Parts: sequence; structure tokens; C-alpha cells
Amino acid sequence: MEEISTLSHQELVEKSFTLLRQERRILLFPAVGMVIAIFLLALFIVFLYFLADLRNVAVYVTLITIFFYLIVTLINVFANAVLIIWSYSKLTGENLTIRESFKKSLKHTKKLFVWGLTWGVIMMALNFIRSEYQKRAGYTIPESIGFTFLGITWTLATYFVLPVMLIENQNIKGAIARSDLIFSETWVKNLTV
Repeated sequence: MEEISTLSHQELVEKSFTLLRQERRILLFPAVGMVIAIFLLALFIVFLYFLADLRNVAVYVTLITIFFYLIVTLINVFANAVLIIWSYSKLTGENLTIRESFKKSLKHTKKLFVWGLTWGVIMMALNFIRSEYQKRAGYTIPESIGFTFLGITWTLATYFVLPVMLIENQNIKGAIARSDLIFSETWVKNLTV
């Protein structure tokens, strides 16, 4: 099988869609993650119900919300890691099963955990800054565009962090730098042409 890095973007997209058509069961993976998130949301609502009579309920709600957000982020990161390992194995001819991909992703648990926390904390901080700014200064169109641009920039710059961490075995700092480079060299270049 040809090396993935030599494929054009169109060839990689075509191979990816062919893979999804052949292995439709992999689409269940995001669904399972969503079911887990819904279950956690139900637990979150139950906790809020029991906390309703407590003093300082706002503190508890804030802490539970942060905890819930981070747990869902970690589940999402881990599910994506399994999906990336499985897909990469299929594209390179290794043909791992989902169980084997799951086991292989467990070897990266520490990195996945740190990345999930990093991603979650940065996104919470961006949302917190946005909401505080909105409360204090109002929300005009330029500020809205600025905060949206900041969030999109972070998301795009880190889009390839998981594949780089898992496939190239990079640490988080190296994966962020490499992800930004990949995005800049491919997508930005193609968008400006």
C-alpha cells in the first residue's frame, strides 16, 4: 500500500470515504460516545436536583459543570483516538480490529488524558472570557467576531494533534506545533490558491 503522506488530499478523502462505506459499523463509535455523554448529562441533572436545597449552590453547580465538561471531553478524546488508530491501520494495510485499536490507544492514556484536560481547560477559559466580557462590556459585532476567530484559530491549529500524537508518537507540545504546521501547509495553502 502506498504511503499516506504521498497521497493527495483528494485521494485521502476518497480512501477515507471508501473505508467508511466498507466499515459502516465504525460509525457506531461516535454514537456510543454520545450515549455515554447523555448518560453523564442525566447524572449531572440528578446532582443538580439534589443540590437545589444546599447553600452556595452556585459553587457546586460550577464545580459539577466543570467536572462534567472535562469528563465528556476526555471521553471524546479517547473515542477519537481509537477511531484514528483504527482508520490509520486500515489505510496502511495493518487492519486492526476495533478491540485491537482500543488496546493500542490505552498505551497512550497519559498523553490522551493530558491532551483532553488541556483542550477542555483552554476551551472553558475561552468561553469564560467571552461570557465575562459580554456581561461587563456588552457584546458588539467586532468583539463577537474576535472571540469566534480566536476559538476557530485554536481549533484549526490543533485539529491534527491527536493523529500526530498517536501516529508520529509526539508529545503534546510537539503535536500542537506539528498540527499547526500541517494545517498551515495544507489547508491554508489550498484555501489561498
